Amino acid sequence: MSTSGKRVFVLLVRFYIAPSEYDEKAVRKHFKGPAMQVLESAHQRFRDLDSWSADTTHDVIHAIAESMEIGLGKAILFMKQ
Repeated sequence: MSTSGKRVFVLLVRFYIAPSEYDEKAVRKHFKGPAMQVLESAHQRFRDLDSWSADTTHDVIHAIAESMEIGLGKAILFMKQ
């Protein structure tokens, strides 16, 4: 990931505001397969980070993809939906 791409990712994570409710149809459509495992792992790993930076967030996502034996792009896709 380029340095500018890492900066954008960190900014997006930093300013994310969770929605107060979810569209059930969209949840059924997008949260299937390993999606929930990816999100649960991301939640745990990001919560445990001591230092937030482009490198540490990238490393977390890469570790999740590797441990679940899925591509980095797929792991990121689950997190951005």
